[in-house]
Amino acid sequence: MRIAVLGTGYVGLSTVVCLSEIGHHVMCIDINKGEDGTVDLTYLKNAAIDISIYLKKNTIVVIKSTVPVGTNVSIINMLEIYCGFRVKLVSIPEFLRQGSAIQDAMFADRIIQAKRGSEHLKNLNLFCPFS
Repeated sequence: MRIAVLGTGYVGLSTVVCLSEIGHHVMCIDINKGEDGTVDLTYLKNAAIDISIYLKKNTIVVIKSTVPVGTNVSIINMLEIYCGFRVKLVSIPEFLRQGSAIQDAMFADRIIQAKRGSEHLKNLNLFCPFS
């Protein structure tokens, strides 16, 4: 599977390592932080616009980050405007502990979906070999 990971911090790189290890082709896209260290969602929104030209129908977009309430719905709406078709989005909040990030990434205990029903979660086999 071809996967783009937005953000190359602690969470992003841990996720990239895990996905690469099980055979996915992974591309990293860095998201800069604001001067005070907080995440500026402008970068996430710009990254969503950037990836929209590569999305095909039935692609699942995964946000693996803890973002403010409403961010995922905003991203879905933006992607659908740019793509011209319904986008599937799954949110897997980051709950990685230092010293066990790889283990935590491979065996995520939370998958939270934004906006729509869960019909496409069964197709999300990103970490399947480790389940």
